[in-house]
Amino acid sequence: MARSVAVIGSTGKAGCQHVAAFLAQGWHVLPVNKGDKIPLDAVDAVSVCTPDGLHAEMVLAALAAEKHVFCEKPLCLTRMEIDSIVDAYNATPAGVILTCNFPLRSVPEFKALRVPLSKGWFGRQVYIELEYLKDMGDRLSTGWRAETYGYSPMLAGGIHMVDLVCWMVGGYPGAKHYIAPSTKTTECVGMTFSEQLHVRVTTCLERGTVSMHSIKVFGSKHDYFSFQHQQPGIGALIPNFVGAIEGREPLIVQAEEAINATAVCLKDDEILPPGTHTARH
Repeated sequence: MARSVAVIGSTGKAGCQHVAAFLAQGWHVLPVNKGDKIPLDAVDAVSVCTPDGLHAEMVLAALAAEKHVFCEKPLCLTRMEIDSIVDAYNATPAGVILTCNFPLRSVPEFKALRVPLSKGWFGRQVYIELEYLKDMGDRLSTGWRAETYGYSPMLAGGIHMVDLVCWMVGGYPGAKHYIAPSTKTTECVGMTFSEQLHVRVTTCLERGTVSMHSIKVFGSKHDYFSFQHQQPGIGALIPNFVGAIEGREPLIVQAEEAINATAVCLKDDEILPPGTHTARH
């Protein structure tokens, strides 16, 4: 019997791609949109594609019903919401999956970069620069993004690069600071992972920006540069989510990783030390 998923926000850009990806996996899709009741009793999983300010509410409802959750980034927008999600996830039975959509992990070149970073190939001292560049037009100054408390360019796009670098180096920063004043479309954050590893993540979502994801690694032994102009499809990680539920493959983005990447991207006054937001499942 085919499994079922409720796709919340199924008519939006992300929702349409989620629907197509789940159907391609042979799953039955129940579309849920504004004003609809989530059919939690009738599904195995929930896919969250709502405006970002509603993510936490949807994730918490799904976890309370002990359903698997695939959520668009970010999981939530405040520290209080993170704490609630951690508590809710830890209260679910073993085997319930919570994950966030970070499709840049599926880019072959980025996957390959993990090995030399983890093996120390670049040398003892390493500085990494990452850029998330995308033309978002007026979408940050109008509509729900402009009306959502706590929203920022980092949560809108830069979180992809934050997750990517944390995944590559296998850890989370112990300190974070803003290199330049943030605007509605631009944010530049410096992060310290150790005395030997420093990172800068720049997000620019200005109108006219050429969409690109770049990584530059400067090491005491070797350097590396990568410029990616194409982002994987929004539904790129859904086959892995389905495979993990069905027991065929390990989950690519673990709950702990999704929670901690979100925590790193919150505003300074809502950051806790690394490891505070850890899902212990």
